Amino acid sequence: MSFSDTSNKPATAVILAGGDASDRLARHQAAPAKAHVTIGGRSLADLVVTALSEASSVNRIVFVGSLPADPSRQPDAVVPSGKLFSDSVALGLGAALGLDPQAPLLLCTCDLPWLTGAAVDRFVNQAHDDLNYPIVSREVALKDFPGQERTWVKLKQGQVTGGNLALIQAKVVPDLLLLTDRFFRARKNPLALSSLVGFGTLIDLLLGRADLPSLEKRVSALLGHRARAVWAEDASLGADVDKPEQLPAD
Repeated sequence: MSFSDTSNKPATAVILAGGDASDRLARHQAAPAKAHVTIGGRSLADLVVTALSEASSVNRIVFVGSLPADPSRQPDAVVPSGKLFSDSVALGLGAALGLDPQAPLLLCTCDLPWLTGAAVDRFVNQAHDDLNYPIVSREVALKDFPGQERTWVKLKQGQVTGGNLALIQAKVVPDLLLLTDRFFRARKNPLALSSLVGFGTLIDLLLGRADLPSLEKRVSALLGHRARAVWAEDASLGADVDKPEQLPAD
């Protein structure tokens, strides 16, 4: 199996599972953190760790956050989450690079209960650039999860929702951490945010007339590395759970 054009090594997965009992979903089940929320008797952490363990394109797993006691597959490393999201990303990537400094890195959130190893492999095998981010078309998402609400972005290519994974090459890490911190600081400041993405790009996004190749070019310029959106075949890559009503009935 060929994993990408930029590396023939399997990836080190980094599961981002920060947060605490104040999380909306955690409060619903009186759980200590979102990763501990259960579906069908299994924690979200267990479901995601298992899926990544079953992916041929993943070799090692780093878990960032509070790990429940039930995972049937154990991560290779567990590190505490940071105070900020950007801190957790840095801690996870640092631990992953410590395990293998050359392997590609697969960032993944812990709230993807329907994720499968096969879906991960299909995404990784489509990911050929320095930073790869899955997007799911409205048609694909609604076919597999017709009753779940999603946030849609209207592009010239159609309506899409973002996935909760990203595959990056190790060389991207320093610049990605810097860019993540800049976006985090600008998230509540429209002027600062527009200065990052470009005012014209921001207006195009708001008006639903943004063009995907132009967005890829802008992100690549900001990052200093090739960035590409990958049209995902599997809606499970973006089918996260944030609200109690998104939990399936037991």
